[in-house]
Amino acid sequence: MAHSPTGEGESVMTNPFPFPLSCWWQQTDNTLLAVGGEQDTDSHSFRQRVSDWVHVLEPEQAKRWAVYHSDASEFLAMLLALWQLSKTAVVAGDKLPGTEAMLASKVGGFIGEFDAAVLQPSEQAAEPDWQVIDKDYSALQVFTSGSSGE
Repeated sequence: MAHSPTGEGESVMTNPFPFPLSCWWQQTDNTLLAVGGEQDTDSHSFRQRVSDWVHVLEPEQAKRWAVYHSDASEFLAMLLALWQLSKTAVVAGDKLPGTEAMLASKVGGFIGEFDAAVLQPSEQAAEPDWQVIDKDYSALQVFTSGSSGE
């Protein structure tokens, strides 16, 4: 965070945001990316978390993954890892058993806080060579269910 003068002898905190999401991996190690939860997330720890997810997901054959996590930073790390691997994230609004059951036939795996999620990164993986994401693949599908059905 930087300080900027207000003109009245005080200064206010300014934020380095916004920067394009496409450039998140280029931020310096101390760039603050997320605030909240039990700890703030800087760019170094966020890149590491994305790298950990890439390392876990890369050997998996499934191309479509159901994703749910209540922590926005962890959710984004999972999305970016999937996208680095050209896999589609199927995002549900909840992790209820009924939602999970409906998604089971539409995805090849679950990550995050689903009961069926079996992949969890546990090691400090090396950073991959970050790829420019292909604009023509289906990166995200939002799964909703309402009163009119699926």
